[in-house]
Amino acid sequence: MESNSFIQSTTDMPLELLSRPPRKIQKSPNSAFKMIVFIVANGLIVIGCFCLCKVVEHQTRIRTALRQEGVEALGEITQLEHINKGQDEVKYTFTVNGEAVYGRAAVPSELMRSLRESKFLKIRYIPSNPNINHPTAWEESFSSFWITIYLVIVFEMCCSLYHCCPAISRIDSVG
Repeated sequence: MESNSFIQSTTDMPLELLSRPPRKIQKSPNSAFKMIVFIVANGLIVIGCFCLCKVVEHQTRIRTALRQEGVEALGEITQLEHINKGQDEVKYTFTVNGEAVYGRAAVPSELMRSLRESKFLKIRYIPSNPNINHPTAWEESFSSFWITIYLVIVFEMCCSLYHCCPAISRIDSVG
């Protein structure tokens, strides 16, 4: 009776797992497709990370230039708006050499209340290009960038694990 239960439980197993070692492992018919998807996804992830790094590098250069060369001016708040959940924006204008310069910046949630009570805001700008400006009360945060990079790395690891681990790929193809 016991041998019958063994036969029933082994009939659900693939033949390559029932044979004696060394076992012959056959590639699934869609392995070439998986490889192409894997290569394309990895390529897109690498390109995306490269682009994100370039954006952060540019923002870091702007932040450094504002710290080193920036000149302060008093700006007038023209609009405060709620863009997305947890994200607010301030629009402002200030004058440089008799010309109005417009700007906008994301506002940390803890400062939004104080901005609503004020009509003016200190702005730091680059004299050679006043369009590069930012409120002096806070600096831009790159935390969302690092969260994005972290998620990309986790996604990459999951894709690599799925593609490189035959047991996971086989479970998917078996159903």
